[in-house]
Amino acid sequence: VDPQDGVAEFMKTLIDYLPFQKHLEEITEHTTGYLQDAHITPDAMVVAKHACGTLTDAIIAQWRESESPMLVAMTCCQGKAKGESARYGFSQTEWDRLCQESDLTNTEIPNAPGKARDRAFERLNRGNQAMKKIDMARVEYLRRHGFQAELTTTDKFPKGDVIFARRLPKNFMTKLAQLQQLEKVNPLAFDSLLLKIDIFAAGGQPKRFKQEEFGVEWTPEDFLELGRRFITPASE
Repeated sequence: VDPQDGVAEFMKTLIDYLPFQKHLEEITEHTTGYLQDAHITPDAMVVAKHACGTLTDAIIAQWRESESPMLVAMTCCQGKAKGESARYGFSQTEWDRLCQESDLTNTEIPNAPGKARDRAFERLNRGNQAMKKIDMARVEYLRRHGFQAELTTTDKFPKGDVIFARRLPKNFMTKLAQLQQLEKVNPLAFDSLLLKIDIFAAGGQPKRFKQEEFGVEWTPEDFLELGRRFITPASE
């Protein structure tokens, strides 16, 4: 799905060079339009490449309301979101500032050492920090609403942040809240249960651990994510 002319031919050219060409020719279809207007089927994985400005946010909202199992979104041009309504708990002032500063990721670094090069690196660092703060807010939003989400970054090119999100069982947040409460009222029981969850997520079979108490649709990866919530904050 792309609003630009010529993308259909580009897609066909890419398919010609892939090892599973014939299968892709059968299942792919190019649509001229906008991704945020596309219908997402339950068996579709949503991939958004260089989703500029608030297009990333529109796609996140659209994917959240669908039944698609997975979202991969490469963010881009956060500066274009300046002036749009603030999101994710940011004040309008901070939102606009972060969006504007994120454009500093396009700063060119002079080859010659000196003050100009040092200033360029400072600007680039400010841009990267602003871009990451916006994208981490998107990741935290998805996590708060019951999805597994993480951010990967690269310094190979200016706009390289990619958000990976996966749908979790519908009762995931309820079970997380129950574990958080157990940690407060009975730390020993919490430690024992979390250890069993970790063993099961790693492929083991802990004694007296009943998966059906969580739900038959839970997978080892879902239990792994449950354990992660107590160990590694998304921001890390």
